Amino acid sequence: MTDELPLGWVMAPLESLLAPLEDGRTLHQGWSPQCEKGPADSEDEWGVLKTTAIQPGLFLPEHNKKLPPILSPRPHHEVKDGDLLITCAGPRVRCGIPCLVRGTRPRLMLSGKMYRFRVSDEHFDARYLEKYLLTHTAQVAIDAMKTGGSDSGLNLTHDRFKPLPVPVAPLNEQRRIASKIDELFSR
Repeated sequence: MTDELPLGWVMAPLESLLAPLEDGRTLHQGWSPQCEKGPADSEDEWGVLKTTAIQPGLFLPEHNKKLPPILSPRPHHEVKDGDLLITCAGPRVRCGIPCLVRGTRPRLMLSGKMYRFRVSDEHFDARYLEKYLLTHTAQVAIDAMKTGGSDSGLNLTHDRFKPLPVPVAPLNEQRRIASKIDELFSR
C-alpha cells in the first residue's frame, strides 16, 4: 500500500476502531480447558473452538471440542454472529488468521488461542475490516508482530496487535468495497 490514501480516507490504529464488548473491554481472549476429544454434537452442549474453526475469511463452528460436564462454561466467552476472530497462537502459518462470524450456533466458546473483537456498525463495516485483515499488507504487518522462539509456536499479543494500522474509508465506501469483494468471491 502506498503512503497516499484516497480523499476522505485515514489511517487509524485497530484499537481505535474497536467497539466495547459486554464487559467494556474491546478484545477478548478465550479459555483453554482440558476438553473431550470429540465435538459438542448438539446446541445443548458447550464446546470450545479449535483454531481450525478460523480459516481465512471463513468460520467453521463444527471445529470444536466438547466441554466436559464437570467444568462450568464461561458464557462471556461465547461466540456470536458479528464477532471478528483472529488466531493468536500456534505455528506461523496459523497465527494471525482472521474471520468474521456470519453464523454460529449457541454455546460455543473462544479458546485461549484466539481473540474476539467487534466494530461499531454505525462507523465501520465488519466485512471491510475482515477483508483488510486478509490482505497481503495486513498479513505482513501481523506476521512482524508475532513473538516466539520458533515458527512452530508463535504468539500475537494484545499489545502488539491493537496498534495495527488500518486504512479507514468512509462507511459507504467500506460497504461498497466489502460488497464488491463478496460478489467477486461468490462467482
